[in-house]
Amino acid sequence: MIQEADYFGNPLIGMFMRTSDEITLVPANTPESLLSSIQTTLKTDIDKVTIYNSSLIGLFSVFNKNGIVLPDVTYSDEYEVLSNRFDNVITVSGHTAVGNLVAVNDNYAVVSPVISKDVVEQLKQRLDVDVIQMRLAGLDVVGSLLYLTNKGFLLSSLASDEEMHELSDALGIDGVRTTINYGNPMVSSGLIANDNGAIVGSETTPFEMGRVDEALFLR
Repeated sequence: MIQEADYFGNPLIGMFMRTSDEITLVPANTPESLLSSIQTTLKTDIDKVTIYNSSLIGLFSVFNKNGIVLPDVTYSDEYEVLSNRFDNVITVSGHTAVGNLVAVNDNYAVVSPVISKDVVEQLKQRLDVDVIQMRLAGLDVVGSLLYLTNKGFLLSSLASDEEMHELSDALGIDGVRTTINYGNPMVSSGLIANDNGAIVGSETTPFEMGRVDEALFLR
């Protein structure tokens, strides 16, 4: 199932929330109508949180079933809340927008070269994933350009055929290249998705929705 939504009129919903197959983290003021869409489409528990006293949950975090990655500017009370929800918490120093630098599912993480070797090792051990460290389209913001579920992946139109084939071979799943929200190449900014469904930004075109459907094998 795919639904369209926005966050108080902003179609960049991937900046404000993030999901796995088990849980969706959303800002504290998320409207009831959007919470209902999440429950219907993604079929997860929902936690209302802040990170760095901000509603930009998708920008400041990535997670899978085994743990969550946060910037070290996360406040102690926020850290306590999230450490009670996730078995493992990894903090990254020097980079606040970790959601722009890491894409993860339950088996793999694709990580920007700017992420330190120490964090890479923590990802391997504490999220229990194999790590692929690379740029995409010559850019370090791989978390913005790539969205992973356990079934497939959505890759920015800026990336090359070679990069898509490299990812498909390494991840063992298929994907498609596309845009989101009427031509935005930063695909992760405009959706939240898991193995059950996807919620895309309200400016996403029918063609782009079809590409999301194809990439993540939702039908």
